[in-house]
Amino acid sequence: MEKQERRKGIRNLCFDEMSIDLALTIVDKVEKPLELLFYLMRRENQRALVLMLISASDIDMDAFLQEKKRDTDILYKVDEAHNIYAMICQDTRVDEGYHFAQRLYRSLEELQANEVYVSEVEIGSTNYEAKEVIFRLIELYFRAANSGQTGEINFYAFS
Repeated sequence: MEKQERRKGIRNLCFDEMSIDLALTIVDKVEKPLELLFYLMRRENQRALVLMLISASDIDMDAFLQEKKRDTDILYKVDEAHNIYAMICQDTRVDEGYHFAQRLYRSLEELQANEVYVSEVEIGSTNYEAKEVIFRLIELYFRAANSGQTGEINFYAFS
């Protein structure tokens, strides 16, 4: 009985088939560009970057994000049916990335978007594999979506 109660306290993250497919799509779209940016960070001593997953319903996310992103931000349509997008914000410190995510959220709220999920990882060094960074982002996003943490910015920093 005690062992069973302890298990309840452990928060496992299980992916269903759709989530696995979505996670693989994210890896396919983001891994190579992220590896290229890691190379540039090492070679050119560039500042940190932020990798973000964002989704919302009842809004044209593609048009919204195209309008809000900077020229140096790279936007990927991950799942059009669920309005899920990935964005790489180059040369962006953690506080800048977090404030950008907050501005995006407030704008989505003003436009009366629903089910807004924003997860981001800040990458301050290239000591990590691109897949590890992407997997952490996917984990943050799915934890938020599975627990209904809409309207919160879920964040992790790799320093």
